[in-house]
Amino acid sequence: MKDLNEFKYEFGLGNVGAFQLGAKPYASASLAIGISSSAPVHVEFPAVTQFVTVRNAVPTTEADAPIRFGWSALGVSGSGTNYIELENGASYTGAWMCTDIYIIGTALTSSADIVAGMAHVRREKLSEAPLLNWTGTVGVG
Repeated sequence: MKDLNEFKYEFGLGNVGAFQLGAKPYASASLAIGISSSAPVHVEFPAVTQFVTVRNAVPTTEADAPIRFGWSALGVSGSGTNYIELENGASYTGAWMCTDIYIIGTALTSSADIVAGMAHVRREKLSEAPLLNWTGTVGVG
């Protein structure tokens, strides 16, 4: 007979309740973003996200400094084509279930702000999941 502790219920990727609960807040302002010839900034979230907002923090009154963001380093850099580009002051919000995003700039003055909502699924729980990240999948790079 199994011990009742073996049947412990935990949140995971397929658990709807983990995403229906209110999200835990995450914010990071004024990230200095390197130009496209350098490595992209890798933002690692402490848990799986429910939503993510990325904002180009360079004011519209300054010289053009677009940023690109996506879900893999390959997708946003070099000849990568799997990214969303934001002009100065623009933002984008998506209801994404992810643990990482990558951001790269096109000017020395590039900067970004990130706001996200963390679902109740810890990063370390993903080692038990069949899909650890989206890198290499179609549309991600």
